[in-house]
Amino acid sequence: MSFEDIEAKFTQVWKRIEGFTPMGSKEEAERAKRQGIILEKE
Repeated sequence: MSFEDIEAKFTQVWKRIEGFTPMGSKEEAERAKRQGIILEKE
């Protein structure tokens, strides 16, 4: 899997996460971002 493939998937996931995250919740966004990166590595 190339970096471009991973980046494309991550972007899709991140957009979904952003849609669920209230704008004032930066800690929640950071946690979701880390989880997204961990999921990509599996």
